Amino acid sequence: MSIIYPLTLPQLPSDKSYSENMNPNHIISQFEAGPIKLRRRGTKINKTFNILIEVDFDQKVIFENWYIETLNYGILSFTWKDFSTGDDKDYRFYRDSKYDISHAGANNFTISFTLEEV
Repeated sequence: MSIIYPLTLPQLPSDKSYSENMNPNHIISQFEAGPIKLRRRGTKINKTFNILIEVDFDQKVIFENWYIETLNYGILSFTWKDFSTGDDKDYRFYRDSKYDISHAGANNFTISFTLEEV
């Protein structure tokens, strides 16, 4: 069964800090003599997404529990909406599987993290 991004959390990232990055889809090989060789890594283009969501205290707790208990500390992938098309897409936390929480005043917080397409 697929893990779903919690409906009780913001369904779109904040416009303040959203960005998409296309990662290189090639492998570079350097030899003792001659030019550097490039070859394709695969047919799928790997994108990463820098996300920031604005939450209240209860949503912060929901996010942390979902990340730790459901995603096994960010290791497992999950389904969320494609931010351009609205279609379902599978993501996972990028490489170091971490997130950052900042206090934004009163009962408000921002959570920032990087995702990659699966």
